[in-house]
Amino acid sequence: MFYVNYKVPREDGPRWRKVNRALPRSHPVAHLYENIIPEDFYSGHISEITAELCNPDITGIYETNTPSMFRLLTRLGCVCTVGSQHKKTYGHRETESFDVQHLMFKTLAQCPYLEDNILQYIYLYHNASSGKEIYGLFIPSQCKAHIFAMDSVRTNNMPNLKNLFEQEYTLADQESEHLPPKNHDFEVSIETNLKLIQRALNKLIARYKDEKRGPTVVLVQSANLDVNQWHAALPITDEFPLVTLHKTQAESYHVLDWQKLAVKYVFQYYLRAFYTLSVNVEQCRYLHIPIGNLPADAELFACDLFYARHLAKENHVLWCSLTDTPDLGGTQVDDKRLAVCDIDDHISLNVPGFYLSVCVDINIQYLVVNSILQGSVITDSEGQGNFDQLPQQSLDSMLQGKTAANTSFYDETALCSSAFRIMKAMLNSWLCEVVKYENPLAAEQIEHFHRWLLDPSALLYDPALKKLVHTITRKVFAQLLNEFKRLGAVVIYADLRRIVINTKKPSVEDALSYTDYILTAISGKQLYKSTSFKFTQAWNCLLWMDKANYSGIAAYLTEDMANDCKDYLLMEDVDLSKHVKPPESLAVELDPVQELQERLQTNWNIQHYLPVVGQCQKAFHNIISSYVVSVYNHLVEVDLAKSQSGYTPVRKLNSQKTQVLAENTMQPIVSEFCAAMMTEDIGPRMYQLISSLRHHDYAGSNNHDAVQFLQLPGSYLTLTDPALELAKTVCHVLSLDSNITDKVADLKLDLLRILNIGQFSSSAEFVNPSMAFTVSEMLCNGCNTTSNLDLCQDLTFNSQSLPNKFWNCNNCGNQYSKSKIEQLLIRHIQKQCMANVLQDFNCTKCKLVKRRNMNKYCECSGSYVNDVPLDRFRTKLQLFKNIAKHFGLSHLDETLKWINVQCGFS
Repeated sequence: MFYVNYKVPREDGPRWRKVNRALPRSHPVAHLYENIIPEDFYSGHISEITAELCNPDITGIYETNTPSMFRLLTRLGCVCTVGSQHKKTYGHRETESFDVQHLMFKTLAQCPYLEDNILQYIYLYHNASSGKEIYGLFIPSQCKAHIFAMDSVRTNNMPNLKNLFEQEYTLADQESEHLPPKNHDFEVSIETNLKLIQRALNKLIARYKDEKRGPTVVLVQSANLDVNQWHAALPITDEFPLVTLHKTQAESYHVLDWQKLAVKYVFQYYLRAFYTLSVNVEQCRYLHIPIGNLPADAELFACDLFYARHLAKENHVLWCSLTDTPDLGGTQVDDKRLAVCDIDDHISLNVPGFYLSVCVDINIQYLVVNSILQGSVITDSEGQGNFDQLPQQSLDSMLQGKTAANTSFYDETALCSSAFRIMKAMLNSWLCEVVKYENPLAAEQIEHFHRWLLDPSALLYDPALKKLVHTITRKVFAQLLNEFKRLGAVVIYADLRRIVINTKKPSVEDALSYTDYILTAISGKQLYKSTSFKFTQAWNCLLWMDKANYSGIAAYLTEDMANDCKDYLLMEDVDLSKHVKPPESLAVELDPVQELQERLQTNWNIQHYLPVVGQCQKAFHNIISSYVVSVYNHLVEVDLAKSQSGYTPVRKLNSQKTQVLAENTMQPIVSEFCAAMMTEDIGPRMYQLISSLRHHDYAGSNNHDAVQFLQLPGSYLTLTDPALELAKTVCHVLSLDSNITDKVADLKLDLLRILNIGQFSSSAEFVNPSMAFTVSEMLCNGCNTTSNLDLCQDLTFNSQSLPNKFWNCNNCGNQYSKSKIEQLLIRHIQKQCMANVLQDFNCTKCKLVKRRNMNKYCECSGSYVNDVPLDRFRTKLQLFKNIAKHFGLSHLDETLKWINVQCGFS
């Protein structure tokens, strides 16, 4: 089935009919026809149909890339019936096939889905690792189990399976209704030929089929085999409906007693299988799809499914595509601008500095969803009216019968109003289910909506729609930051998921009360009605460079403060045990050194770009940590001295006027202490360190291995002098404190003189040695949560200060999928190449874009240059090459080699 838009009308035929539908991107509809061609007729007349579709009167052919199964699931769901007008066609005869056009959708209220427990189950498990494979066949109704293992030798090292199964059964935490029978009879077979195992499994399942024990479903679970591979390996499974219990990661068998480990995994997955099945059935009821059609990424597929149903309900033609280019009737191949316009679209704000009052880290949720639902507030405030109700042509042109002008040439997002309105209605329906019925499945869909919007693998992915949502979100984000600033907070760092603010309050209790006031005021506004804020962390003082480089003294909360946070800061998802201060340490006294070291949080990504030689990394860590701890201790001592002398403690003032007075009083005291510390402590230590490194002359050494500048994924600079890099890095971090800016400048000048480097030399300027590349909305297969992952800066290091070869989820610690990240990187580098080819030429004088292809010079006599310099493109290629080399991404490495050869870079 597909749609054809003609310039001129045609008569209705047996295989097409004229319909009224809205086209993607508001393409003008002249005469739209729905074509339904049977498959046998299409196969026999493919040449005639192709010639007919080449008619010059055709302006577009739509829905040719929509998968047939997706169209079927969208239209019929999991329960359907024959329409009343077609029942006579089938009469009372039995039939196994129906015409899809004769079937109609049935709701679960009219006909429940899999409510009665009348099905029998067979469970099949498979896993392969390092040339070793194991199969498990379980028949719960007969309490029988068959274990097949394949190895290079036929050696049976299986433990006592009954005892092991009883142990795992005891440890299972599922309810009894979701557990299989406890007693099973086991048969074990060890083979060296995989064909023998598959043949034996075929015979066992065929024997069960011959016994005719009623309707049976085969549950298959494997990280190595998909449904088609199961059918190829076991042909008898064609006689049964197959339900896949998706398994994301295969277990490794790199141990001597691998058979015991493998069968233990088999039992654990088998005991969880029926609970997983019940969860999947409940999800299928919500999605209204058959249990056998539930994909591994159910949330992403559900967004496509719900959106397609909403579009069909509004008589809108779909733009489904298996690529990252939407199906726009054929015009999508002529314009690739939107495919490359979203390469660097991350929204963030960063304000480095040393903040001596309490800073609070707040997690932001559903800001994108809120921007879509409340976007009309932004457009109303800008005087644009409601965007999703704007007409696409003027009233005069509609009265005169003129079609709307095609503005997609310069702004495709302006033509997505109907799709945006339908998407907004879909989000509203999910939100109503969460608010009225507390539906957790609807809440999951809202949680994964932003990931679906950004994922090019989604069937209904549209870069124009994404750009429109991004524009609205940017405006709401800017308004949110203005609200924080208007209410007196200093925004240190902010992105779509997180905001770090300086409360300007000296005590944690005052800071939390102030944060409560801010969030209550912001949440009460209509513009942020659907946004959720959650407290995650607080610091007594914070030295901040960026989200990957900071140090801070973590603040402890009393039990009363923590209980209050549960109410007004929505901390139900935060583990309060790591924030609550022990009762015995509540007395007002100086923090012990050990306790203060535990509270000190350091995260300096730039530290790992210093060499190990001369203990540069350790020296950087000690200097920065000692400075932060010393300043904090000095503030505590001043407060304690004030309180003991009878004065009100400066760090306990509450009113705004007295707070300003306290800040003005504290400023000279802090400045004097920091200046004295620079002169008496940090300065001499730096002179000694740099002189020692200079004496060894590592920069002039021919032994580059002795210098040991680590090549990390974000490396892009050529670093050779350890003393120079240490001096620049330490001075740059210390210069973040405005109290010692002049002192740090003098220190840096003295260090450069020791190194015989000019003050204004390019090598004397600090440049962040680490590039950043963020993957938005990365899904963790362990906890099913999404997060923004920086592939260069979100690294974990071992005890030898070497980066590990994987990325971990911050929520559960599970490893992210390397293959999926590699696919995202390859897609991104392909977009970079396309952007490099499609970029404009700009005049160096008037800065205008080149309009004529053959002109060598601009009309103002200026020369033309690339909009994006070639060196920036080379740097990006080098970044991806570092990532591929460090994490062993072979496919990405081969792609980069091919690009370098084609571009003449190598």
